[in-house]
Amino acid sequence: MPVNWCTSCKCVLANEEVVEGVCERCGSEVIRKEKSQWMLRITKYADRLIDDLDDVDFIERVKTQQRNWIGRSTGTEVTFKTNTEDDITVYTTRVDTLFGVTYTVISPEHPLLKKWQPLIKNWDEVAAYQEAHPEKEIIRLGIGDVTQPLAKCVVDAMHDAVTEMGTKEGFHGYGPEQGYPFLKQAIQGYYAGRGTKLDEDEIFISDGAKSDLANVLGLFDVDNTVLVPDPVYPTYVDDNVTDGRKIIYGRTSQENGFLGMPDENVKADIIYICSPNNPTGAAYTRDQLKVWVDYARKNDAIILYDAAYECFISDGDLARSIFEIEGARECAIEICSFSKIAGFTGTRCGYTIVPHELEREGMNINKLWLRRQTTKFNGVPYVVQRAAAAVFTESGMAEIQQNLDYYRKNAKVIADALDECGVWYCGGKNSPYIWLRCPGGMKSWEFFDWLLENCGVVGTPGVGFGECGEGYFRLTAFGDAEKTKVAAQRIKAAIQTL
Repeated sequence: MPVNWCTSCKCVLANEEVVEGVCERCGSEVIRKEKSQWMLRITKYADRLIDDLDDVDFIERVKTQQRNWIGRSTGTEVTFKTNTEDDITVYTTRVDTLFGVTYTVISPEHPLLKKWQPLIKNWDEVAAYQEAHPEKEIIRLGIGDVTQPLAKCVVDAMHDAVTEMGTKEGFHGYGPEQGYPFLKQAIQGYYAGRGTKLDEDEIFISDGAKSDLANVLGLFDVDNTVLVPDPVYPTYVDDNVTDGRKIIYGRTSQENGFLGMPDENVKADIIYICSPNNPTGAAYTRDQLKVWVDYARKNDAIILYDAAYECFISDGDLARSIFEIEGARECAIEICSFSKIAGFTGTRCGYTIVPHELEREGMNINKLWLRRQTTKFNGVPYVVQRAAAAVFTESGMAEIQQNLDYYRKNAKVIADALDECGVWYCGGKNSPYIWLRCPGGMKSWEFFDWLLENCGVVGTPGVGFGECGEGYFRLTAFGDAEKTKVAAQRIKAAIQTL
C-alpha cells in the first residue's frame, strides 16, 4: 500500500509527521512509496485487549484505568435522509441527542460529494483540500469509460477530413443519414474478415450504440413484452420503462455463469442480449446463442444484440456477431459501437445492422428503420466518419490492438489478484469487466464502502444492475495501467486480512 517515506530517515511516517512535504523530524523530502504493511484490525484488537482483562491478575483499579485508556464506547448507526434522496449513515454513541441535530458534516473524500458537486457552494474549497492531500488519492475502477487516446491514424484521418472540409472541392454538407458508403464498406470488410457477409444497405451509421438501443424501440408498439437479463445494463430497462412496456427479468447467477438461457414458459417479443455482457463480462458460446436464436424464431420475437464489447473476444468458441449464428438474420438486430474498439466515447460513432430477412406482420424492419433514420436523424458528421473508417485500415487495426491489449493486461492484473485471494469472478478474459463475488459474505454496497475505506478504490456495486447482482461487484479494466496495479495490490492485501 502507498505510505509516506522519509528519504533520509528511511522509515514510514504518519500523515501528521509530514509538514509541507518534508519530514517533521529531519526536514528531508517525503515521497509516496509502495510498501507491504502489517494491517491491524484496530477494533477487534481493542476488543481483545478489553475482554482479556478479565483473565489478567491485575488489581481492579488498574483494569479500570486500562479500560478507560482503550476507550471502547457503544453506539449505533443512524441513517439521515437528504433532499437528494441519498442516505447518509452516521455512527453515534449519543442517540439521546439526535432530536437536536441541525446539520451533518461529510468528509471531503466521501463519494457522494462528486454527485452533489453542482449543489455545493464551496466546491472550490473541497477541490483544494483534495488537491492538498494527494495521499487520499482514490483509484477509480468503476465507470466503463476508456482512458487511452485515439490512435494516430484516427487522429490523422480526422485532421485530413477537417482540412478537406475547409476547401470548396472537399466541403461536405448534409450527408446520407444512414452513413457514407466509405465507412459502411469498411464495416463490411471487418465482418467479412470473420466470415460474416453483410450487404451495404443493411448497415446504418449512428452516433453511438446507446442512442440506437433507445431509438430502435420506436419501431415497436408499447404492448410488446421485453425480456432483459438480471443483472442488466440499466439503459435497457429505462428505455422501455419510459415507453410503458412490460419487462420480464431473466434471472442469472453464479451457478450458470451469469449467462441466462431461454425458458420455454416465458414469452417475450423483444429480447436483449449483450455479449460479452455489461456488467458481468460473461460471453455466450455459439451453441448457446443458437438456442436463443431458435427460441426467438419459435416465438416470433426479435433479439436486440448489443455487441459493443465484441472486440475483446479472443476465445475462438465465442461469437463476435449474432449473425454468425444460423437463422439470426430472421430474428435479430445487431447494435455496435466505436467507443470501446477505438476509444470513441467522446467522439461518438456506432452502427446498427438490420438484415433484409427481418420481417414482422408483413413489414420489412430494414425498410422501416431506413425510413425512421432518414426522417428523424441527420447523420454522423463527415469528419467523424472518416476517423471511424481509419479504424479498419491495416495500420488502424494494428494501433487499435495495442490499446485493446493495454486494457486486456489491466484485466489480467485484476484477475490475477483475485485468483491469489481465492475470490470467484467471471469476465476479464474476453471482456474489460471483472464481475466478482463480494468477499466475506458482504453485500454489494457494504463491499463498496469497505473497498473505499480499506483500499481507496471505487468500483460499481452489483446490486445497482438488478436484484441478482446483490453480493457482487464490477471492476473495470479501462483505467491507467500503473494505477490498476496499485489498486490490485491494495485489494489483494486487504482481502487477505479478512
